[in-house]
Amino acid sequence: MALQTGCVDPTDSSYDLDHDDVSAAASYDVCEGFAGGELTGDDLLVLVNKEPQRQLRSDDAPADLVALGPSYFMPGRDGMLRGPAADGLYELIDTAAAEIGVALRVRSAYRSFREQCATYRAKVDENGPEHAARYSALPGRSQHQLGTTVDLTSAGLDWALSPSMGSRAEGEWLSDNAHRFGFALSYPRGAEPITGYAYEPWHFRYVGLAAAAELRNSGLLLDEYLFACAEAEPLRCPREQPGDRPKNRAFIGGHCAGDEDCAGIGAGAFCLDAGTAAASCTLPCSRTCPDRPGLNAPTFCVAVGGSGGLCHSRCDQGLFGQAGCRPSHHCATASRPSPATIADVCLPAQLD
Repeated sequence: MALQTGCVDPTDSSYDLDHDDVSAAASYDVCEGFAGGELTGDDLLVLVNKEPQRQLRSDDAPADLVALGPSYFMPGRDGMLRGPAADGLYELIDTAAAEIGVALRVRSAYRSFREQCATYRAKVDENGPEHAARYSALPGRSQHQLGTTVDLTSAGLDWALSPSMGSRAEGEWLSDNAHRFGFALSYPRGAEPITGYAYEPWHFRYVGLAAAAELRNSGLLLDEYLFACAEAEPLRCPREQPGDRPKNRAFIGGHCAGDEDCAGIGAGAFCLDAGTAAASCTLPCSRTCPDRPGLNAPTFCVAVGGSGGLCHSRCDQGLFGQAGCRPSHHCATASRPSPATIADVCLPAQLD
C-alpha cells in the first residue's frame, strides 16, 4: 500500500473548518480544475483516499440518503446519511448518552463533490495548498461523499472539532465502542504516514456491523483493512446488504427518540424507555402483535401485569449474532398474556 507522508500540527485551528462554514455559491465554478474519479460508493468497503485510483466520480451520490433527526445535530446544523449508517448512528449516540452521560452530536455528515470543492478551495485560500492538503480531502477523495461518514462533537467541546477530544470521555468511549454500531475511526493518532491525514478523533465511517468487528479484531487501520479487502487478501470483508441491519426505527423493536417515531405502527404505539439507549417502539397487546417480515424479527406479545401486554421483537441470532438482539437489549424467555405461550424475545436491558 502506498504511503502518504507529511507532518501536521494537531493544534491547528483549521481542523475546525468544514463545509457548513463555507458558501458553495461563488462567482466561478468552485469545481473548475477538479477532475472526478472512476469509483462509486455503492460498496460500503470501498477504499477512498489520496491516491488517484481511489477517487470517487464527481456525480456519485448515494441513492439511499435520509435526513438525520435534528436532535442528533449540534445547534444550527442539519444533514444526511445513508440509511444503514443513520440507524447505526442513532444507536451510537443514544448509547453514549446512557453509558457515559455525554450528548454526542453530528457536526458534519454527507458532503457532495461540489460541497467538497468549496471546502477545499476555502482552506487553500486561507492557508495555502500544502497546508490544505494536510487537513482537507481533494474533491472525490473525501469519505463524506460516501454518505457514511460523520464528524462528531459535543457541547463540552464548544461544538468544535478538536484533537483534545481523544483524551476526553467522548473520544475514549468512541474509540472503544464505535465498532459495536458499525463505525470505524478513519484517522487514528500516529497513522499520518498511512492515511495522509492528521489525527481526527471525531471522524468516523460506517462500514457495517460485521466488517467493523472484523476490522477491530484484525488490528489494522481502516485504510489498511479496506486495501486488503480491495486486493482480495485473506479477510472475510463482510459486505452489509440491504436487510442485514434492521431499518425499522418506526416499527416494533426499532429504535426511537420519542412517540412520534412510532406513530406509523398503529393506534396506541409509543416509545418505551424514551431517552435511553434501550428506547424502542412498542404497542399494547392482549394476544398477538403485527409482524413485518424482512424488516424485523417476528414479534410477540409479552405479558405485563394483569391481562395486558406489550409487543416486542423476537430474538434473531441470524440478524444480531449470538446476542440475538440489538445493543442495550437482551434475549429472554417471556410469556404471552393468554393463552399461556412462551417465546424468546428482545427486552430492554433495564428489564433484566
